[in-house]
Amino acid sequence: MNSRLLQDYIAKEDLMEAITREFVNRTNEVGVDVNQIVQNVYSGNLLQYICGLGSRKATAMIKLLKQTNKRLENRTMLVTHCHMGPKIFMNCAGFIKIDTNALGDR
Repeated sequence: MNSRLLQDYIAKEDLMEAITREFVNRTNEVGVDVNQIVQNVYSGNLLQYICGLGSRKATAMIKLLKQTNKRLENRTMLVTHCHMGPKIFMNCAGFIKIDTNALGDR
């Protein structure tokens, strides 16, 4: 019996593109709570799959929120505190969750 997997028959670049596309689709379908990501190291990589962000912008946002020790209270803070431009805001704001119930816990 041949132990090759079906994914071995696909070019690695095509496979990575398909996997990345699925990460983007599923992450945007569910949304991401930025405040939770700042606190949880393991879920930090999810933010880069939000439409309009990418790896560099997501890392900068997490770094800024950690340095200032601030939590997002509303989406307006993406512009005022995270210095997000209008196009980036329009692309990603709908996929970012802010759990206002958890804000009272802090």
